[in-house]
Amino acid sequence: ATWGKASVTYTANNMVAPDGTMTAGLLQEASALATPHWLTFVNTLAANSTYTASCYFKPYSNDRRFLFQMNSAGGGGTGYTGIETSNNGTTILNSYANGDFSNGQFSITTDSNNWVRLAVTWTVSSNVGVTTRIGFLDNGNQNYNGNGSSGAYIWGAQLEKNTELKPYVVTRASAINQPTVVRDTI
Repeated sequence: ATWGKASVTYTANNMVAPDGTMTAGLLQEASALATPHWLTFVNTLAANSTYTASCYFKPYSNDRRFLFQMNSAGGGGTGYTGIETSNNGTTILNSYANGDFSNGQFSITTDSNNWVRLAVTWTVSSNVGVTTRIGFLDNGNQNYNGNGSSGAYIWGAQLEKNTELKPYVVTRASAINQPTVVRDTI
């Protein structure tokens, strides 16, 4: 699975992940001006289906809000769903499901090593391409001047065709033969 990068750098295997392996990466914003700072990945989702997306992150610089968002605007739809967190990731500052996405449910869980798992569950009304975004906000703004050093550790992005959050399942390149996992994307 290949992630697109918008004004970010990603350094793989940079931190011990929640499962105890050295597989978490460091995502840092670039010094780009007035632009979004995130990773992107596109999946095609089936109509009238419910999905749960999740991602682990751990603050690195503690000066940016974390954004975990799915949208269908580039894939022919009108849906947006996602979570925007506080700088340390422990509080949901904004959550939403609109357009051709509905029934949004949102959660944050924190483990003993300060890893935060964000989860979004929503229903898709039509067959649509969905872009997942993992990145940053500056005081709620998606387009901002990056400083070249702010960031977060990330690990275990997962998209499941399921109505609830399940334990993370490692799949390094493509979907596994388990009925609920669509793709593990980091």
